[in-house]
Amino acid sequence: MRTHLFTVTVPNGPGGTLANPKPTTVTVYNLQQAFNGIQDNVIDNQPYLDTTYTGVEFTAQKRLSKRWQMTGGLTVGKNKGGLNTFASGSSGQSLGNGNDLNDPNFTVFNDGIVGNDSDVAFRLSGSYHLPYDFSFAGSLISNQGYPYVSSFSVSRALAATQGVTLTRASQTVSLSNRGDERFPTVTSLDLRLSRAFKFGTRRLSPQLDLFNITNAAQVVSLTTGVGGTYLAPSEILAPRIIRVGFSLNF
Repeated sequence: MRTHLFTVTVPNGPGGTLANPKPTTVTVYNLQQAFNGIQDNVIDNQPYLDTTYTGVEFTAQKRLSKRWQMTGGLTVGKNKGGLNTFASGSSGQSLGNGNDLNDPNFTVFNDGIVGNDSDVAFRLSGSYHLPYDFSFAGSLISNQGYPYVSSFSVSRALAATQGVTLTRASQTVSLSNRGDERFPTVTSLDLRLSRAFKFGTRRLSPQLDLFNITNAAQVVSLTTGVGGTYLAPSEILAPRIIRVGFSLNF
């Protein structure tokens, strides 16, 4: 891809302030007008897209005895590879939306976290048989927040201030490796209380479920593009939910 580069300043101030160590200036590669729209697609396996997972998992289990059982696990690791993408929920491997391995705007950060990968993930679940045939169960999940990438969209007007005529209508550039920025750690606790009643060959089990019992409200999605709504939350963890139901087995 035939390009030439120029530098622009990422705006600071309300809605645009960048936390260190993200840069206040970025390098943008502009496609030369003569090559705009030209394609010569080649299908190939690129080692650039390889991913490497390095980690370790610990699991402990207590089998049912003395009316209770429990299983727990801790995973520590990273899944890294080439080709970061700008979307906070993307896998890090998509070549859609016009992304091109020949485009240096797309490959400026080329060795980041792939997928919704947490460096540390913990889970714990168990159950206890209470008197009078009641059953109490719960699960605790705690994951390091998923990665996202701050980005900045360079407009033709901004490029013109640098004496550059931007070939594309706008050019999005990433400001960090995927994994350098993460959402807050998400911790959720769910509980269930139930009791089974037998009617011949049938079994009726009323249930009381409590999801996210602590009503945790961590941010799980936000605006990653620098601008007036930069880092504004767009989604938080689902609130505390109480559900009453039953199951019938026959």
